[in-house]
Amino acid sequence: MNLVISHTSPCIFARFQYEKRAGVGAPTQGLSRGQPMQINAADTNESFELTRSTGRDAETDLLDTQVRGVHVLEAIEQSDELRDRPVQVLCPNCGGEVERYEDGLPSYVSWFKSRCSDCEVELRRWSAVAVDAAYTEMVTPSELAELVQAYWDRHLWDGIQTAENCPRTREFTEAYSKRAQEYGWEWSLTCPLCRRTLDELGISWLDYHHWQKEPDVGICLCRSCHDDINGGDCDTNVDWQARKLGLKNKHDLQILRLAAREHLAEPAGSLDTSTTRFPPPFVVIE
Repeated sequence: MNLVISHTSPCIFARFQYEKRAGVGAPTQGLSRGQPMQINAADTNESFELTRSTGRDAETDLLDTQVRGVHVLEAIEQSDELRDRPVQVLCPNCGGEVERYEDGLPSYVSWFKSRCSDCEVELRRWSAVAVDAAYTEMVTPSELAELVQAYWDRHLWDGIQTAENCPRTREFTEAYSKRAQEYGWEWSLTCPLCRRTLDELGISWLDYHHWQKEPDVGICLCRSCHDDINGGDCDTNVDWQARKLGLKNKHDLQILRLAAREHLAEPAGSLDTSTTRFPPPFVVIE
């Protein structure tokens, strides 16, 4: 399967094929508009075909994957959906109410801390579920648990940050794992790329890989995957390799490596399926 990865800037589309063999040959130089360029890296088993295009903006909205009217409290702050109606905040394990907003959710819930008396667990913004009060009876505890677990998985993939764009990977790696254990869920924190659990990896928390730093954009990965997408080399050398291949910088090469490994771990049935997987500012497009 071929995928197309687009960095919204500098508008270079990269079509890649991951081949289970060592590539041969040198990159073709002098890429002109609309002209394909085949790249076979001699020291890796990666093959990329590039075409230059005008590009287009695209983004993945996590809220589109959630049921309307039912959202993880932290995620719904991106939307005005629950601002004008009564809202109940539920425990994702038992479904019990822990908070109620009769006039709708505030524009920003900067601090949320409420204890579920049935589960004896303290809920925070990233573990509580906000529900349109009119639909509370329509959702089950298992659906609430699935929603929260999916949010955690996506949060790791998108990179966990504070409101000031500071990485907080270690803190939430531990918090998510602890909460799942308190609930007795089978969910385990895994590296979003290789799908291995922390126990399988023999680590206590994930690393954070920066795509950019102003503002900070990253992804939570295990050290092994972190090293893999960087080619086991220093940033300066990766940047030089990327420019030799006709790419803008190291990040363009890293996202290609990440996409290839993601496709190997879980082949997507279509480009639409793949689109929801990639962290900003990178997206998969047709």
